[in-house]
Amino acid sequence: MISLPRSGAAFTGLDLGPVLWSSRSLVMIADASGTMTDANPAFDKLAGTMIGTPIADLVGAGQRPAFRAWLDATGSTWQARAWGIFPDADGMPRDFRIAACRGIAGELVLIAEPLLTDDLSAGLIDVNETLVVEHRRLDRERGRLDRETRLDALTGLANRRAFDSRLAHEVDRATGGGTFAIVMIDIDRFKSINDRLGHATGDAVLRWLGDRLGSAARRGDFIARYGGEEFVAILRDAGPGDAAAWAERLRQVIRAVPPPGLQDTVTASLGVAGWIGRETGQAVVGRADRGLYLAKDGGRDRVVVVEHEGR
Repeated sequence: MISLPRSGAAFTGLDLGPVLWSSRSLVMIADASGTMTDANPAFDKLAGTMIGTPIADLVGAGQRPAFRAWLDATGSTWQARAWGIFPDADGMPRDFRIAACRGIAGELVLIAEPLLTDDLSAGLIDVNETLVVEHRRLDRERGRLDRETRLDALTGLANRRAFDSRLAHEVDRATGGGTFAIVMIDIDRFKSINDRLGHATGDAVLRWLGDRLGSAARRGDFIARYGGEEFVAILRDAGPGDAAAWAERLRQVIRAVPPPGLQDTVTASLGVAGWIGRETGQAVVGRADRGLYLAKDGGRDRVVVVEHEGR
């Protein structure tokens, strides 16, 4: 259960505990399903204990459809003017302004202010501005986490997860009339580099190759580290012939200059396959991988094109 700590400490990824807990605003915490799990003293004083209540019931009847729609959507902020939620000391319904923010884990923080005095309205504005700032920070954090899940930490290239997503996109695009080719790239005898010179040198070689691949990429191409010393390129709007020519140029670039930490040059084997229609992206990758295997088996430092299964 998500709860606003009684100590006023940080909660649900937001460093707002002290501000919200001592606020005169009505602060409510709800879980991702929209059920209230906690509230600050100002709320308890006015409304009593309402733990377990659907949070939408606290919104004025006219706002409930919009609020419930927001709960089901992916948006992260909501605000509205709601009439008649809680009675005042004379039993008259009050007019409230409600602001809501969704946290990283889907939890909800709601702030309600009675629109009676300038002082209280100013309090709502202050707290709401704090929520906006924190929401922007959370958006940046989500973006950073998303990038980290899609990038290879060593080379800075896209990782296997990002490649799989892009491959599916390219298949959809090709089905509509485009085309693409896959090039698999593997450093020859990489294990011996690690064994002789250490993993630090091996990592430097991988970063060096990643830079070469990034420089060779054309507009619209996609480069990723596939795993270990193996890399992959999606060449948009390229047939097998164009992809083979690109791969051959890359092969020559790789063997032209020694990587950092090595006195000798390294070579790479490359497998190429073009999309032939009515096949999955993994089928194209499989043929390119078959070409890579044949390049290794044929003596390394070469490009092999596999145009159809079985060569």
